[in-house]
Amino acid sequence: YQGLFACLSIGNVLAVWGCLLTETRVVLCSKRYSLLCPIAEAFLSLLFPFEWQGMYIPVMSYSMLDILEAPVPYFVGMHSRYLSEVSPDKRPNGVVFVDLDKDVVHLGWDDSTNVNKQRGPPNLPDKDSFKLKSRMEEIVDNLFLVPPSGIKGMMTTGDGDLVDNSLRERYAHMTMHTEAKGSSTRNLVLSEAEKAFGNQMVKPIEGFFSEQGQLTGRFSERPGSLTDPTGKAHGPLKRNPMKAMAQAQRDRMKAYSNPFSIPQPTSFSSPFASHSSPSNSQRSQRSTSQQSYDLAEPNEEVADLVRVAFLRFFTTVFNKYERYIVEDSDDLPFRRDSFLMDLSLSSGSREFVSAVLQTQMF
Repeated sequence: YQGLFACLSIGNVLAVWGCLLTETRVVLCSKRYSLLCPIAEAFLSLLFPFEWQGMYIPVMSYSMLDILEAPVPYFVGMHSRYLSEVSPDKRPNGVVFVDLDKDVVHLGWDDSTNVNKQRGPPNLPDKDSFKLKSRMEEIVDNLFLVPPSGIKGMMTTGDGDLVDNSLRERYAHMTMHTEAKGSSTRNLVLSEAEKAFGNQMVKPIEGFFSEQGQLTGRFSERPGSLTDPTGKAHGPLKRNPMKAMAQAQRDRMKAYSNPFSIPQPTSFSSPFASHSSPSNSQRSQRSTSQQSYDLAEPNEEVADLVRVAFLRFFTTVFNKYERYIVEDSDDLPFRRDSFLMDLSLSSGSREFVSAVLQTQMF
């Protein structure tokens, strides 16, 4: 989840998550293809205990733009050049575009009725969604990388105008971060996701194995491990060549630096604590203490806390659903209206939950 909460503010994460719960068509956009799949998978995992039933293409080729016109629920990822090449008024109606590079959710137009209208953020149950946001701020808010605009939680409507806070739910309010003067830190961290490996190795590979499985070049200068400078085999290689080769591979991989790391923030609340020039001691401390944004292997403790928080939302809203299941009825297997009345929600939140109850996931 580190990639997800580094790219998107918590309010925007909840807005996109709410769109997925109602099986809205959602498109993730980024100029870094390596971000698309991990973030898409993170979103789908937050739907538990539900499972996404629509079309799912985490990394879609730009030549497949016709898919955006599909009249079925889909969740896809594509290059963000689409957002600059296609103006908001020419994009498909009913599709939400998420700019991962800038933390912007383009809500577009709502086509659920015959008359198109500008879409607003999903009307999540106010009390439960605000609790969820507060819990997320405690767990992952320090991971967020403020975009160049300095706006946290930017949303636009179908005509491209910014959605004012007065038109948003409490969980989706945007805030300004004046300490973000540029995009250097955010771009630096996100660009690391494109690198397959780090820049450091103990030694470049100078030789490869022959067809007979013997070394033809020097892999290590450690005495007795593989070969010495004369090319003669020693120790483990002479006794067990395959075991020695495996050990050499492990030794090399230990030398790779983490490709998803930046200096450790000096403040828990923000990764941008100071813009002054660091002293030598500060630089030394930062070089030895780093915060990892590993998109493939997130911190398991943080991941568990995130999953539990979202699951608690579901157990709170749907904790009495079994009472309204009609077992011997094919025409009306679930008494939806009675369930909605029992929730005591506002009209907007009741419409949202009603839409969730009509999805294939439910």
